[in-house]
Amino acid sequence: MESSKIVLKVTVIIHFILIVWASTSSFLPESYIYMNLFVLLIGVLANVHSKSEEAVFLVCYLSSCDMFIN
Repeated sequence: MESSKIVLKVTVIIHFILIVWASTSSFLPESYIYMNLFVLLIGVLANVHSKSEEAVFLVCYLSSCDMFIN
C-alpha cells in the first residue's frame, strides 16, 4: 500500500473524529457541520478513487478552504 493512500485514509479518519467531537456541542452553526460533512464526503470519495489525482487534490483544496473559513 502506498504511503499517500495511508496518509489520505488517516486524514479522513481524523477529520471524521473531529467532526463528531465538534457536533456534540450545540453552539455551532449548521453551516459548520454541513461544510465539514461535505469535506468528509469528498474525502471518502477520494479514498474510493485514490488513483485519480484530481480527487486527492480536491480534498486537499477543500480541507484548506475549510480550515480558512473556520
